[in-house]
Amino acid sequence: MLADELRALLRELAETTNAVSAAVVHERPLMRVDSDRTWHVVPLGSGAFLSVEFAIPSITDIHRPDSGVSARLDDDARAQAIEVCVRSLRASARRWGESRVPNIALNSSQAPNRNRVEKRIRVFLQALVNMQYAVNAVVAVRGKVVTSAMQLADEQRASLLFTQRRLQAEASRGQKSSHAELTGDDFYAVSFWYDACLIAFFSAPYAVDFVRHRARLVTREISLLLPLLDEPPPAGASAAPIPE
Repeated sequence: MLADELRALLRELAETTNAVSAAVVHERPLMRVDSDRTWHVVPLGSGAFLSVEFAIPSITDIHRPDSGVSARLDDDARAQAIEVCVRSLRASARRWGESRVPNIALNSSQAPNRNRVEKRIRVFLQALVNMQYAVNAVVAVRGKVVTSAMQLADEQRASLLFTQRRLQAEASRGQKSSHAELTGDDFYAVSFWYDACLIAFFSAPYAVDFVRHRARLVTREISLLLPLLDEPPPAGASAAPIPE
């Protein structure tokens, strides 16, 4: 859908430039600078505008080496990213037969940085495989890999779909839970959350009870992160900017 394409473009812009929010509006916003915010407005044509909001870093942040504000201070890189986004937005609207880019908004509070979320999940998976005979671990949701502790080997990737189907079949037979567990000489798999599964791979037989305990701790933490990766369904209430 067009809304999905536009939202993805705005998300990429926000992540590239560390923008607080990005939106397409059909009335030119007033150019303003607050004490801690600044806005960039770029025409898209046919009465549409791209409005991008940035946080102004404090003096303390600027001098902190780990603050991550260097991208915010690079005006040339920011302007280039905005120009690329403008061209992509126009091209997307043309592909869908629209004369102008429709209203769409993306707020950083609604769309967290996916890379940061995946990186956090990867940290938990790497902690999980830090045990005897463990060689890798992966989380998949609705049949798609979210991330893994390390790059998946070909045989590991090839076994994912079959293992997920086995988990679904096992869960359908359960009476007390909608989730399931599978064990084998070289893998441990458990389903959790909504259509999510954790699969750990081993190079030799392992202690099932110990791995089950560790997996339960990890899935508990990952369950709190997976909702941040969910795409909200496009709706009129979220497609237009919130009126002031």
